Amino acid sequence: MRDYDKEPIVIKDMNLLFSVLFQIPLILACCLVAIFKPGTNILFCSVIMFAPHLVPYFKYKNKRFIKITNEKIYFFQDDYELESIDLSCDFEIYKTFEPIYHKSQRPPKWASVISFVILPITYAVAISFSLTKYFYYLFCGKVKEYRFFDSYLIKQGEKIINISMIDKNIQKEVDVFLKEKRQNEPKNLKIFIDKVGYIYEKINFK
Repeated sequence: MRDYDKEPIVIKDMNLLFSVLFQIPLILACCLVAIFKPGTNILFCSVIMFAPHLVPYFKYKNKRFIKITNEKIYFFQDDYELESIDLSCDFEIYKTFEPIYHKSQRPPKWASVISFVILPITYAVAISFSLTKYFYYLFCGKVKEYRFFDSYLIKQGEKIINISMIDKNIQKEVDVFLKEKRQNEPKNLKIFIDKVGYIYEKINFK
């Protein structure tokens, strides 16, 4: 059996990329409106709206990764630990397609009160995200490897770590880990869909 402390699974975090790819059509639409309807404030508003999503990607796009060991799953940015989940304590694991990756993306508590109102929007966004991922796989020539639920979401209290796996070999490694260490059959995992949605990251770097 593999010793994951000596030979951990290291996975490049792809969630920032998918978040940005989702924004691109919206940004282009805003630019077209600004071009064909000059005088509107759409361009200024779009900068304010999209900047919190785009800035983290351009600052940290190649610096974040997931590290899986025997008893812990870490979310790192270079050598800085953004989050960790202790597998020796109670935790939940789901399969998902959503790119939520940190607890700071949770919306304000009052948003849950109006969740029934925004639910159609939330599901529309979810469908858009899944299409964004499909076109990414298509563009990269990996359509055969496309899976609708291509991520595992690990939750422990307020903590969240999203393991996004676009590489088939990485997925196999993680699946073996789950079977060996947690006695979880990946295909039987519950599906995670956030009914309230989520916002841009607000990670507090100490």
